Amino acid sequence: KPYLFSRSVPSSNMVSSLPVAFAFVFSLFSIIKNVASQTCLVSPPELPWTLGNGVYSGSITFDAATFTKNGVTFTTRVHNGMLPSPTLRMVAGETYELTLTNMLTDVNPSSTINVVKELDYTNIHTHGVHLTGEAPGDSVFTVVTPQGGPLTSYTYRYHIPCDHIGGTHWYHPHHHGSTTVQVGGGAAGALIIEDRPDEVLNYPQWYNDLAEDELVLVIQNLDLGKVAQVGGNLDNTFSTSSNTAFYTVNGEYQPSICLETHKRRKLRISHVDLQSSATFLIDSTSCTVELLARDGVLLETVPRVIGSHEMWFSVSSRADVAVQCSVAGTYSLVSGGVTVALFVVTNGDATPTTITPFSVTDAMRPGYLQDLRSYSGTYNTQTIGMSAKTIKGQKWSSPDNFLFEVDAGSVNEWTINGAGAHPFHVHINHFQIISNGLTGPSGWSQVGDWIDSLNTGATVRFRADRFGGTVVLHCHILEHEDGGAMAVYKINGGCNGDKADFGPPSAPACDWSCTAPAPTAPATTATPTTATPTSPPTTTTSTTTTTTTTTTGTASESPTTPSPTTPAPVPSSCAQTDDSCKNNLECCIGLTCSGGFGNQRFCE
Repeated sequence: KPYLFSRSVPSSNMVSSLPVAFAFVFSLFSIIKNVASQTCLVSPPELPWTLGNGVYSGSITFDAATFTKNGVTFTTRVHNGMLPSPTLRMVAGETYELTLTNMLTDVNPSSTINVVKELDYTNIHTHGVHLTGEAPGDSVFTVVTPQGGPLTSYTYRYHIPCDHIGGTHWYHPHHHGSTTVQVGGGAAGALIIEDRPDEVLNYPQWYNDLAEDELVLVIQNLDLGKVAQVGGNLDNTFSTSSNTAFYTVNGEYQPSICLETHKRRKLRISHVDLQSSATFLIDSTSCTVELLARDGVLLETVPRVIGSHEMWFSVSSRADVAVQCSVAGTYSLVSGGVTVALFVVTNGDATPTTITPFSVTDAMRPGYLQDLRSYSGTYNTQTIGMSAKTIKGQKWSSPDNFLFEVDAGSVNEWTINGAGAHPFHVHINHFQIISNGLTGPSGWSQVGDWIDSLNTGATVRFRADRFGGTVVLHCHILEHEDGGAMAVYKINGGCNGDKADFGPPSAPACDWSCTAPAPTAPATTATPTTATPTSPPTTTTSTTTTTTTTTTGTASESPTTPSPTTPAPVPSSCAQTDDSCKNNLECCIGLTCSGGFGNQRFCE
């Protein structure tokens, strides 16, 4: 570390300075010893992918494993014997096949719905990723049975759209009836979509540099007592030596997150909790928290400084933050008075690095994230009420019982009520906050943010982009979801799980292109300024009536497709492997940046 060699013993009067010299040497030895003995938290291991015939393949198993954390020994269901699950890292424009094999053994099928059941039956939901909800994609109605059942292994196929924005997401089991005990027991992992090469070219150097030392954090509130209570006598797999609850970060109890003074470190944080949102506070005024992204989508202006040093999460949300501390020391990350982790800050740079905030405009976003605050065309409306057992007044009944239907490509405005007590999550498409919807400390959330998990009432808008088929929405208090607070709606047209027309023939066809619809009105571009704490945002009020599914408004301007830009000349070095598209991203303009194994990425 540079600071170890930043001091020197005076060269004159050496004899009289011996006590000082010895004191310094002893101090230096202590620092070296402390640094050497300090175990710094690292990101969870990543699942390896194997490339063959243009497809990346990987596999995970679902089985029981026993852990001892915080003095508690418990046996629970996890992926690949790991807590948390291995991180999945993917690249836009690529296809991934993930084979899930269920090694559990309790075969007890049940046709009863909205009850705790089939606790060893499982599947995977890619929470936050813009993917089809149809099999073999992100269908939560695929059921992978225990050994002895009819389908003990299943291969998901994920076609990541070529314009998918880079961001932090997560994945977890989502079988109706067993979601609570499986996710609550620890079966969850981070899912990272890497920034596309064109995104990197649009971002400033200071932001891109954060990727070199980023840390993936999966914060799990392991409420073992709740898991035991929900599973009850039906659960023949889970057991615990104590019905307690405590936080782990990347599977560790109160770990140390290592920083150097005046050096920003990017944290990709996923928060997993069965019941409650959480505020995490860094208990030092020498540390700053800069919010970069929410639920895997960059903010309109990056960063957003959170002056209270707090980070807020719903039961299922994510955030990318940059943390920087000016004074060496050990500081606590606390939630509700409980220490979750420690920030261990050692001496690094002597002065802070000045950055210039940057704006993320519509021209830098894909079609499904085009700003809809000023949209004045035709859109559908819905009012969606959340409760402990129902959505829009209906209890879960069947994947064929749609609350309503819309067309692919349509713009939709929903007013969501009751999400304060029953956090709302919808699959496939993120939504933009139009009014209300503000949670967390001052500046954490603002009108215009794109999220997929909502913990308060709000009016939101989204475009039903690209994918047709069944879309799931539910309360993310998973005990409520298992109990019936889940529903589906249908998108007609668009693409199915294999990039073909979903249908019917009269509906919009599948469009797998990367060209985004242009916004109907230009987005306001923020002027970069010195990063300062954000003032409380002003809440706007929607003027559109949102009570039933109707078509409202008059289309003053329809979305249009911009002319594609001509790609820059492609250097011959793009055929090279290794660092050719990690450190020379411009070589990939007009090509595909393949891979996703850190430096082992290449242009083709």
